[in-house]
Parts: sequence; C-alpha cells; structure tokens
Amino acid sequence: MVHGWAKWNRGPAAFAELLKLAHVPLPLANAWLVTLLEIFGGLALLMGAFVAIVSIPLILSMTFCLLSTAGRGWRNPPDYRGDISSQGGTPGISARVPRPQPGQARPTS
Repeated sequence: MVHGWAKWNRGPAAFAELLKLAHVPLPLANAWLVTLLEIFGGLALLMGAFVAIVSIPLILSMTFCLLSTAGRGWRNPPDYRGDISSQGGTPGISARVPRPQPGQARPTS
C-alpha cells in the first residue's frame, strides 16, 4: 500500500515515465493499473477481504517487476534520473543508505 500511495502522491504519470524507460507497453495505463492495484489490493489483503481474488493480480504484478529488474541488478534503467524514493520506495532511503561510488568497496558490516 505504501508504494501505491507514493505513486498516487507523485501522480501515475510520473511512474509512467519510469515504465516508458523500462520499455513497458502502454506505460500510462499500466502505471494507473499498478498504482490502484497496490493501494486497493494492499488494503483488501490488510482487511482479509477477497484475498484469493486480489492475490492473483498482485502476484502477476510483482513477478513482472521482479523479472524486469533482476537482470539489471535491481537498479533503475540507466537513463533514469532519480533514486528509489522518487518512485514510491521508502522515503529518504537514499539519504540513509549511501551508495558506493564506482570502484569503491561496499561496507561489510
């Protein structure tokens, strides 16, 4: 629900731009579909209503997301200008978790 609400606050058109960079067909329609699915599907799961029905489109949506990002190492498309918090991720995550610079070793804590 949090990711859907963040997409709603920024506007599904902003999410559609990310989908366009990822070469998703019909980016605006899919942005609206995913936004509403995450909000209302998450709410239905939280309330325990229509779980079997809502689970199917949520599973399909999350599977597509997984398969479309796994090959890139969980990163945004190369020409996308933003961070995870700009498209519905945890707000401020980029401020709390610094990304290593190219050639810099990752911390091992």
